[in-house]
Amino acid sequence: MRWHERGCGTGGTDDYRRKHRPADALQRGFREDEVLRIAQFIDGEYVLFMVQRPGEVQLYLSTVRGGLRKALVSIPAREAVAPLEATEAESNFRREVLYWEDKVAR
Repeated sequence: MRWHERGCGTGGTDDYRRKHRPADALQRGFREDEVLRIAQFIDGEYVLFMVQRPGEVQLYLSTVRGGLRKALVSIPAREAVAPLEATEAESNFRREVLYWEDKVAR
C-alpha cells in the first residue's frame, strides 16, 4: 500500500482518517543539566514519560488507573530500542511518578 492509499497526504479516504485520528495530548517538559523529562497525558487515559539523557532515551507508558504498561530504552547511536528489565523499569517508573508529583505540587 502506498502512502497516499493509506489516507496520508493527498488522496486519502475519510474512513481511514476517522479510524486513525490524532490523539488529544497535553505535554509538559523540564530540563535539568543534561536530562530532559517530558510527560504527556494522552486522551485522558494514558501517560507517557520520556527521560532523555546523553546517549539514551527511556520511555514509560502507563494508564491512569493501571500503572506501568511498557518501558523501553532507546539508544540512538546504535539505532536500537529494547524493553527495560521489569524491576529496573518499575523502579525508574516510580521515580518518574514522584518527580512529576513534586513538579505538579509546586
